[in-house]
Amino acid sequence: MMHAAVRKQVGVYFLAPFILAGIYTLCSVNVIIDKVSQFCNMDIGCHMLPVLAVIVIVYGGYYVATFSSCEKMVFSKTSGKSR
Repeated sequence: MMHAAVRKQVGVYFLAPFILAGIYTLCSVNVIIDKVSQFCNMDIGCHMLPVLAVIVIVYGGYYVATFSSCEKMVFSKTSGKSR
């Protein structure tokens, strides 16, 4: 029961900023691509998917590390082991 509560709480703290950043990116990415292609004569749209994949992998790893660290702290305190 506590395992699920910790997972949900850490998940909310990670998903809320990630979703907000995704909405912001969806709104601004077309403008950014147009400006870069206009001033630098480059097409950066083809590189967005690999960059997104790297961001998701790094953020997911950070979530897993934070979740396991938080879980260890919670369960060490509930089992009577304190520092």
